Amino acid sequence: MRSLRPNTYPDSLLDETSDLILSRFFVAIGIVPSRIGFTLLKDAVAVYCLGEKRLRTIQSVLSSRHGISVSAVERDIRAIIESAANRNQLCKLNSLLGVDMLNKGEPIPAKEFIALVSECLSDPRFRKKLLGE
Repeated sequence: MRSLRPNTYPDSLLDETSDLILSRFFVAIGIVPSRIGFTLLKDAVAVYCLGEKRLRTIQSVLSSRHGISVSAVERDIRAIIESAANRNQLCKLNSLLGVDMLNKGEPIPAKEFIALVSECLSDPRFRKKLLGE
């Protein structure tokens, strides 16, 4: 596993295809792309995929990358997930995954959401589905 110190990451954490897949996925489940949490969430998934599984370390990396406090990172990620859940949009996740995981209005903790998305990102069937192939 490569070093996960905040300053060792490249400028872009995602390749172009993965970035497109995550963007489409987040929009499909009601995560609004005009908020900073959208970018933070994509970067959190990327850092998780690079091998960092501790949420606090992921938040620290993102804090350093984006020049905001760790608490702001935590708040923005949590807020964007909760916002989608509060609008009953997050339950669209069920149809995309083909599994009933969430009930309407039910939030999912940030760490679980990031882990779930990273698993989906590594599944070739899921990638094809979101790319429309």
